[in-house]
Amino acid sequence: MPRITYPEELFVGGLALDANEDDVRQMLEKNGQILQFIWKESTKNKDGKLMAPIVFVKYSTKEATDKALALHGTDFNGLKLKVQLSDNSHHFAVTKAIFVGGVPADVTEQEVRQLFSTIGNIVSVRLFETTKNQSKAAVVNFKNQEAADKAFRLPNPKIRDCLLRLSYNSQGRSSIFIGEAPAAITVEEIRKIFSNCGEIKDIRIIDAKDKNGLKNVFVDFVYEDSAKKAIEITNNKILDTPVKITLALPPKDPKLRAKQL
Repeated sequence: MPRITYPEELFVGGLALDANEDDVRQMLEKNGQILQFIWKESTKNKDGKLMAPIVFVKYSTKEATDKALALHGTDFNGLKLKVQLSDNSHHFAVTKAIFVGGVPADVTEQEVRQLFSTIGNIVSVRLFETTKNQSKAAVVNFKNQEAADKAFRLPNPKIRDCLLRLSYNSQGRSSIFIGEAPAAITVEEIRKIFSNCGEIKDIRIIDAKDKNGLKNVFVDFVYEDSAKKAIEITNNKILDTPVKITLALPPKDPKLRAKQL
């Protein structure tokens, strides 16, 4: 077995096409506390063949990581699991930004900067509310990729007594746009609707132009898969009201994004 530089991310494959995300998570949680769980839905390869879901998981201790690696080749719902070290390269885009989850609700930007101050030059720190009332999240932008990689691999990162969840901040389309939502829609209702899709970074509700009080909503998720799942579960309806729901255009395209409004 290769020597592990803790903490290390693991790849989990060998799952059935209809594998359930909650079942797989519960199976992996038996090994120990999970810091990061990334579920990749079934997709088609370039030849059109449907590929089974895969998981990228990161544990809080070396012991838990070793237990998970020992599952390689064991049976799970009639199939043999594949558990091995991940190289990160096949599911994260190159990015200089790190997403930090689970920070205290009253955290300050200075506290976040202090945690990463010895890693490398920090360009910016953004704090925002999450779906969990007792915590916030942050995105830390570093000057270079090397610093972001070092930050991602910090062992047992904590602010005060809160153990943090670190991941690369997606540069893909991880936000959704909901057009012509009910006029009375609230942030809490949006959070509840999408609570099972994945961690939410931000929710913004704005007035729709010339739509009789209807609202437009942007929901920013941590991962692209969460945004795609959110679109699937709504079936173009919010609170029994027909809406327009699509992947949001990136903020760097302000003119195009404005057309969604």
